[in-house]
Amino acid sequence: MTLSSPAARHLSRTIQAHPLGVGCRSTGIGGLRQDRETLGALRAAVEAGATLFVTADTYGQGHAERILGQLIEEHRGAGLQIVTKIQNVGTAPHPYASPHVRHQLEQTLDNLRDDHVALYVLPSLDFGPDDRYLHEAAEALTAFRRMGVIGAIGLRGPHPSRTTGADQTQRFAKVFEVVQPDVVLTRFNPLQPLVIVQGEDLFTFTRRRKVGVLLCAPLARGTLADTRGRISPMPDLPASAWAALRRGLRPLREHVSHLPGGEAAIALRHCIEQSPNTVVVAGFGNRRHIVQNFTNLYAFDESDIELADSVYAPVRAELHHHTLDLAKIQ
Repeated sequence: MTLSSPAARHLSRTIQAHPLGVGCRSTGIGGLRQDRETLGALRAAVEAGATLFVTADTYGQGHAERILGQLIEEHRGAGLQIVTKIQNVGTAPHPYASPHVRHQLEQTLDNLRDDHVALYVLPSLDFGPDDRYLHEAAEALTAFRRMGVIGAIGLRGPHPSRTTGADQTQRFAKVFEVVQPDVVLTRFNPLQPLVIVQGEDLFTFTRRRKVGVLLCAPLARGTLADTRGRISPMPDLPASAWAALRRGLRPLREHVSHLPGGEAAIALRHCIEQSPNTVVVAGFGNRRHIVQNFTNLYAFDESDIELADSVYAPVRAELHHHTLDLAKIQ
């Protein structure tokens, strides 16, 4: 049966959101005209049901947060939830130095015209020499959560790739135990393998610990949005891999061709179905992308999802045997 509307996902104890979030990396990097177009696209997202918006303090050097602040002002009481990442180092010795984390959060809240951030994310597992800033960053975010200025703590997870190994997953597991995040943020798309952490795939690892997962870059930087060739493949994607991808995905492409943006929507739905504790974050180039993603996301029934799974699996396996590093499909 086709679902007409999605059930909200419990990403954390304090975050209940639409399964599809909006990535705002492209927000705030243009002039006044682009800002107006971006704000129009974000308004369309709210109208389509979006509740979660993901940004960072470095996107447009705070300008993306300020545009989202306008959106929040316009939709007070609509339950919009902002996820932002601590990346701006300023004059501090490290992004995670305790005074800087506090000051940067204050600036973020001012940018957003709000007194609360739904999810505050540590987007790197680098905490300085000998993990100098690990414990103080964890303590600072725990204090922010206790004070109510952030709703939940986020941590970057091990991103799936051909070269993901024990070192990266062990590093993640160590930091995870110290930070005790509510949500793990990781890159994932249908052509990437699952990451194994302490003998479990990441979805099982987080689900058993009642931790949510925020999946980013689900369309491989647009590569999975349209494999007919109108979208140029990534420059670092070998021609042989691009040909294999187009050839392998043809049955799925033809199956969803009746829907504008159908290829993107089925890829997003595939990612959403990986685990009930996930929210998938998709970026956008214009308003049309957002409208198509939200309109078509639940236009598929179980047989469509099964077909997508059966098509993605052999393509994923074939790409794995290329010299391609799957980390580049992000």
